[in-house]
Amino acid sequence: MKSRSRSTWLTDAYSSILLIFFLWLWHSQYSPLTLGIWRSTFVLGGLALIFDAFDIVLPSGEGLTLTSALLVAEGTTLGMNSVFVTVTLIGVFNILRTPRHWKIHIFNAVQFGLSSYVGFEAFTAIGGKLSKPFNFSHPYTLVFIASYFVANILLVSMYRMLRERVSFSQSIQGFVELEVLLSYFMMMGFGVVTIVLLQHTGLAGVLFLSLVLGSLASVFRHYFSIYSHFKTLSIKDEVTNTYNHREFQTQMSGLVEQGQPFSLLLLDVDFFKTYNDTLGHPQGDRLLKTLSDKMVTFIGDKGTVFRYGGEEFAVILPNAILSGAVKLAQELCDSIADTAFIGTECMPGKHITVSTGVSSFPYMTKNRNHVIAYADEALYKAKNLGRNRVELYKSDLLSLVPELAEIEGVNVEEMQELVANLRDVDHYTYRHSERVLQYAIALASQVGIPEEDWVYFKCAALLHDIGKCQIPRYILTKPGRVNDEEWEQIKVHPVTGEEMVAQVLDNEIIHQMIRHHHERYDGRGYPDGIDGTDIPYYARLLTVVDSFDAMTSSRPYQAKRSVQEAIKELRDCAGTQFDPDLAEKFAEIVLDLKVHSLHVGA
Repeated sequence: MKSRSRSTWLTDAYSSILLIFFLWLWHSQYSPLTLGIWRSTFVLGGLALIFDAFDIVLPSGEGLTLTSALLVAEGTTLGMNSVFVTVTLIGVFNILRTPRHWKIHIFNAVQFGLSSYVGFEAFTAIGGKLSKPFNFSHPYTLVFIASYFVANILLVSMYRMLRERVSFSQSIQGFVELEVLLSYFMMMGFGVVTIVLLQHTGLAGVLFLSLVLGSLASVFRHYFSIYSHFKTLSIKDEVTNTYNHREFQTQMSGLVEQGQPFSLLLLDVDFFKTYNDTLGHPQGDRLLKTLSDKMVTFIGDKGTVFRYGGEEFAVILPNAILSGAVKLAQELCDSIADTAFIGTECMPGKHITVSTGVSSFPYMTKNRNHVIAYADEALYKAKNLGRNRVELYKSDLLSLVPELAEIEGVNVEEMQELVANLRDVDHYTYRHSERVLQYAIALASQVGIPEEDWVYFKCAALLHDIGKCQIPRYILTKPGRVNDEEWEQIKVHPVTGEEMVAQVLDNEIIHQMIRHHHERYDGRGYPDGIDGTDIPYYARLLTVVDSFDAMTSSRPYQAKRSVQEAIKELRDCAGTQFDPDLAEKFAEIVLDLKVHSLHVGA
């Protein structure tokens, strides 16, 4: 509120200074007008009023008025006194037409007058005279037109800078776009034509031109209304009247390209199928419309609400810090849960609720698709943890970023890309890798490893199965046993993973752990068939926890084992598949419930 009041005060002060200067110029320049000039002034002024009230609307939504063309013609043929009278008439007429906007009408009239004065001064400075007919070989009129538009751009840019609290360069940037420059060029052309007609045919020619242009403007406004209608249909959702998925992708891509930070909320209506099945799809649509209206009102100018698809909504919050986005999301969820919607009696808990996932750019990732995937994953977690809650995306790799960033030669963004690829290719393997990391940390803490090795150890535990990104998905998710050819493809993934990680991080600990985590203590493992203590110690440790999680997780090709069954398998295979000392230590940790609480299954 204070910021808005200060902006209003600044723009009012700026407009007042310009008005005072305008009145002083008129007073200092005033000379009586002849009857003929008065007649021409009122005719041109009347046309200017009409064109100012009924401008041509460009596809961008900006108005293109022919008023400037008439003022240029008036300034070069009748003089500045005539222009001052015309812009005053424009200001008074617009104030009477829409009194509520009297401040902006005064500014527009004054900037018209001052822009014309700058053009006229440039015109006379190079020898231009009112009595001289237009001639392309003499630049007088063109200098007037160019000076007019430069002054116009500067005056309006300054006003916008003060009103919107942006830098002057940002304010003026909107006037150097191709569409705007073309519109100014068109106005210069109309100005020249008006001058020639006024000098050679008098007011009759100008009136005829104005009639033609007015007709064209009317037709164009009609076609623009059709264009606007179809544009709205292309970016708005028909049921909720919020922006649709296509516009969501467009706006988010724009923010990413500009590098502008933002937070993303993905919201899903809990038990919406139950609501639809009980009350019918028409009432379900009405609920979505009511919810979207509430979201739009609640979010206000902090962001934009989109219907992402089905019963899912998205909210983009530009420049929102992560903690603020989470707080806003929780307040929105609470507000929805506390609202009495039609049909709540048929819903679990007798409330309409939403689950929400939160991610951010560029803090979490600089990849547009990953921003969405992270928010979707957090939403999935909110659903699994009981619904009607907000979850922030959390990644084990994100917690390692500060440590990784300090390692010379490490490309953190490429590391994040590797993890994201793993998640996209096989969600089970991604979740499995996160759990293996937690188990590995628990076992390494028990046996003790050097402080300087921890970051590499954790990276390797998280990325140990990254090579599976190169295995066809149908093999990874195949129910039942794989054939010999498919098994050979699977056996290559440790080597593939080592090569992938080597491209972004050169560290022997990581390379060894990834390459050898499927070696067996008896030498019957892969890819190199080494045995016993020839297998790197950290790789032996990783083999134990990796196998434990695989045994206690559900997969299409194997049933989930209990924790007790998995511990028995570890002990039975100690000395053959596993390092016996590490297998026993991990079994003791699990039995002491130090690790079992971390496992959430799959």
